[in-house]
Amino acid sequence: MIPEPLLKKLQKQIAGSEHPRELAVDVMYALQHHYGYLSDEAVVEGAGLLGMTPLELEELATFYDFIYREPVGKYVIHVCDSAVCWMFRAPISHRLSWRKTPHFPERYHGGRNVLAPARVLCRLL
Repeated sequence: MIPEPLLKKLQKQIAGSEHPRELAVDVMYALQHHYGYLSDEAVVEGAGLLGMTPLELEELATFYDFIYREPVGKYVIHVCDSAVCWMFRAPISHRLSWRKTPHFPERYHGGRNVLAPARVLCRLL
């Protein structure tokens, strides 16, 4: 259940928008900030606020690397796993002492730390 102050804030933002669906990412981030991750309950609540189906919001949530659909640790460390990063920089994941596997297609939970892949293009120096 969304707390009343957050609910009112989100409803005000949505009411001020010509196209409420444009605020989907903002609403997901606000709910994630409240719950610690975007729970199934939050997806249903957010979809209701935006006039979307939960499936539509779920599809958006799975597209973004920084929307967490499962509980994460206190610290989330995003490490680029693109081919460019692996070719031109030493993989940082091998230097992290709590990292146990050489590849991380999914998030790795190391206590309160989470190592998560990020698909970005590194600067080449």
